[in-house]
Amino acid sequence: MGRVLVGSGRIAVQGNSGNPSAVIVRGTSFNPTVLLGAGMFLTLKYLRLEGNASGYALVTSELNGVIDIDSVVFGTLASGQPQIAVSRCGIVRAIGNYTVAAGGAAHVMAWGQGVFDCRNRMITVSGTPAFAWAFAAASECSLMMFNTSTFSGSGTGKRYDIVTNAVIQTAGAGVNLLPGNSAGTTGTGGQYA
Repeated sequence: MGRVLVGSGRIAVQGNSGNPSAVIVRGTSFNPTVLLGAGMFLTLKYLRLEGNASGYALVTSELNGVIDIDSVVFGTLASGQPQIAVSRCGIVRAIGNYTVAAGGAAHVMAWGQGVFDCRNRMITVSGTPAFAWAFAAASECSLMMFNTSTFSGSGTGKRYDIVTNAVIQTAGAGVNLLPGNSAGTTGTGGQYA
């Protein structure tokens, strides 16, 4: 399957609840694996998302689009791209636990008032994936929430990078909450709380 483009309304894409990796959604060329925008709603559940060597993000939400993820496995992606990209008031919500099974530029990148909501979840990080920019990269007044979430496993690279008035909220969980083997950074109004 290539990318999924949704026209309107609410759509759910559900794979195999017993083995999410058995159902692979793979992006092609420079297209995101899943792209959503303009106020649309999509739920991704029980499947594995992958890109190819020149693909963009695995999940992209923008223009007030909302993507919910549950029991998703984030797989192989070109190292120069993020697995989740959320921008221009888009929202990606983890409504269930999920797995990060490969690296990329970042696991999640938000900008332009994008929101990544991952509260009260268990994120399993398998195989020590590498993140070239940071596990979480936030800029331009975006918001990421990891309140009361826990991580199993580890990755390499910077834990977070926050600039231009963006916020990563952990409810005081500490600077070592996010996976990585080097300290996170903040600048130009970025906040880690």
